[in-house]
Amino acid sequence: MNAKEICNNEDLFNYLVLIGNKLKACNHESLGEEVIMASQFAIGSASEFLHEAQIVLMKIEKIRPNALSSEELQDIQIVIKKIKVSFRNIGGA
Repeated sequence: MNAKEICNNEDLFNYLVLIGNKLKACNHESLGEEVIMASQFAIGSASEFLHEAQIVLMKIEKIRPNALSSEELQDIQIVIKKIKVSFRNIGGA
């Protein structure tokens, strides 16, 4: 799944799980667990889920783990921008 395919919270949830599992499989266990934990907020409020997703994706963007390709890191930037738009749409920021 790439960033362009993310259209709703279910897509974002699946994206987070995918990234989290990839990080865990590539010796970034702690960061991968953080991503998986953020995905679990999908069962709560939309704004809380978006906030947690944004925080963990910004952390990945800052760390730039070698487990992710430059394309995947660019996708993370796109997803962060999509989250910001979603926040505005629901009145969360």
